[in-house]
Amino acid sequence: MAEAGSVSWLFEHKGAIVINSNSTDLDRENLELLAIDCGAQDLKWQTQELLEIYTKIEDLEKVKRGLEAKNIIPESASLDWIPKNEIKIEDSKTKESLEKLLEALDEYQDVQEIYSNSKMSN
Repeated sequence: MAEAGSVSWLFEHKGAIVINSNSTDLDRENLELLAIDCGAQDLKWQTQELLEIYTKIEDLEKVKRGLEAKNIIPESASLDWIPKNEIKIEDSKTKESLEKLLEALDEYQDVQEIYSNSKMSN
């Protein structure tokens, strides 16, 4: 087993805010511009409706309050470990094995958080 924190160099500690675009009257482009105006460092559409906004750790609350002031209510806001480089998993057997591993880790009571740099393809 690896030591605690031995793979932390693969991740960046950032603020993460999730916005559901269906909960606002703004289109995608204007929602992105508003997030940038509020201090977003980076943006990523997780799905067609879910925009994940990344901030510096110290700016998380400021960006969240800025969005709320514009009547954009986040679904969540937290400090997360964001992968620097995602690895795309395309092979169905590998994908199935990885899902089983992550489920097993999640069920283990000593595990508090799980972060992965894998990206499952459709």
